[in-house]
Amino acid sequence: MIPHTKKYVVSVDAILEPIFPGFLDIQKRYVNDMQIALNARDNQELFRLAHSVRGSAATYQLPDAAAIAHAIELAARENNFDAAVQSLDGLGRYLDTLEIRFVG
Repeated sequence: MIPHTKKYVVSVDAILEPIFPGFLDIQKRYVNDMQIALNARDNQELFRLAHSVRGSAATYQLPDAAAIAHAIELAARENNFDAAVQSLDGLGRYLDTLEIRFVG
C-alpha cells in the first residue's frame, strides 16, 4: 500500500493559534476512540464521538473535517460500518497531514 502524502492546507483565524495544538491532540484521540467503538460495533458511541468532532471541527474552522465527521455520524446511525471505516480512515489522514496557516 502506498502511503497517503497529500497535505491539507487550511487557513484559520490567528486568534486560535495558541489553543490549536491542544484541539488537534483531542481530535486525534477521538479518532482513536472512534476506532475502538467501530471495532466493538458500538454505533451509539461512534455517533457520539463523531458528533463531538463535527462540532469542534466546525468551531475551529475545519469544514472538511466537520463534513467527514458528519459522514461518520450518518454511517453510525445507519449501522453502515463499512462506510464508517472509510470515513474514519479519511478523517485520520486529514488530521495527520493537516497544515494550518494562521491568518489575521
